[in-house]
Amino acid sequence: MMIRGFGLDAGVDPFMLVQTYPDATDVASNDNWQTGPNTNDIAALPAHLQLGKPTDAGLLLELPVGAYTVTLSSIGAKGLGLIGVDAVD
Repeated sequence: MMIRGFGLDAGVDPFMLVQTYPDATDVASNDNWQTGPNTNDIAALPAHLQLGKPTDAGLLLELPVGAYTVTLSSIGAKGLGLIGVDAVD
């Protein structure tokens, strides 16, 4: 799964947290996608799955079958954000 968190407003620095549902166990988190553990794999994805800014949040995960929640917040300025979830091979 490619999970992306975009800051739509100026100054928004997205922070993303993935947790299991309903027990809220942390699975993964990311602030700036280029600081994550699989930056090269994310950069190699097709253009439509790319992240536009270095401050966008991005996680490329293999998740077991189950229910999850993704929370997007901002480090710093408040504003609008968007979460994108895509299946990748």
